Amino acid sequence: MQALRAGLARALGRGQVPLGPGDLTQVSAVSVLPPPLGPNETRSLATPTVFTLVLRGGRCLAVRAETGAAYPLPGVRCRPAP
Repeated sequence: MQALRAGLARALGRGQVPLGPGDLTQVSAVSVLPPPLGPNETRSLATPTVFTLVLRGGRCLAVRAETGAAYPLPGVRCRPAP
């Protein structure tokens, strides 16, 4: 799970990313929660960023839902869906 978080953090240009709820053994979509509010913020319109994990050419990739951009996930082992 740490390799997945690290790969998604690189994809978003962030140091750390909290993942949303979900069982990755059952679904291939993973959501990254927005950064926490700053000390002078009371609300945010930020929404989670959703990625789909895909196996392409033997490599595990995270495909961003909003843009279709694919990011390699070194150290993450994907399995084809049943």
